[in-house]
Amino acid sequence: MANTPMLASSHAANILKELWTDQFGADPTEEAIAANLVTEVGMIGKKLHLRKIKALTSQQLIPSSHTTNMTSENLTYNNNTEVEVTVTPLFTYCAIEFNEDTLNELVDDGPAIAVYRKQMLAELDEDIDTEVLELAQSASLTEVGADFDEPLWRAMLAKLAKNAKRKFRIGKTPYNLIIHPNEIANALNIEALRSYIVRGTAGSAVSGALVTTYGANIEESGLVSVSGATAYMPMFIKDAWALGYNKRPGILTPQQDGYVTRFLGRAEYGVAEYFDSSIVVAQCTV
Repeated sequence: MANTPMLASSHAANILKELWTDQFGADPTEEAIAANLVTEVGMIGKKLHLRKIKALTSQQLIPSSHTTNMTSENLTYNNNTEVEVTVTPLFTYCAIEFNEDTLNELVDDGPAIAVYRKQMLAELDEDIDTEVLELAQSASLTEVGADFDEPLWRAMLAKLAKNAKRKFRIGKTPYNLIIHPNEIANALNIEALRSYIVRGTAGSAVSGALVTTYGANIEESGLVSVSGATAYMPMFIKDAWALGYNKRPGILTPQQDGYVTRFLGRAEYGVAEYFDSSIVVAQCTV
């Protein structure tokens, strides 16, 4: 007669031990990118007014006018109507609460709460980056293409140089390019962009200075603004957008309400287009 072993699925099922780790993983979140690349303007209060002074024009005296009395009444003066940019605050929050028995039975509540706090801050960062990148849809300087390719990139670079004027010098002034993840393959098909992290000249991996592709800082973000099937991917210098904080992302001291413990994260901030001439947006299908 054959022996019958103790089977884990039946005989020993009620005495086998299940184990749980005392560590907690965290789902991926988008990193804060755009918020770190724009002009930070300090506190907003109820509303922040950013003052801008327009470019001035000069006049030229022709030789025949040298005999003209050059007193003030004979000169042409600039009298631009100056403009302002306003930034109004947005309040965003992330909250979670636990019953007392939940925390008790969780056992490893300390490590769990640490990860929850990390995820709350990450969500607040995502919200701010989303608002910044949404501004790309209102940019007036655009280039349209089915994919992000080299002709599109060159056209954007030329348009940025033309409109930003002395604020942007090719190869001298750092600029930012944020692409949608679906366009990474197309962007890396551009030789100059593919080689920008390689030491040496573009296309040649040798020792030497770090290639920056005419000053490019290339980033990707899943928070790039998308409307329909069109992604709005910005190429910009720092003063394209303004960002201010009344409260930076943070988490309040845990709050007790009876036998419930609440964790509240919040940020109060505002974003605005500062100089439209400092940004060119690629509109591509994703």
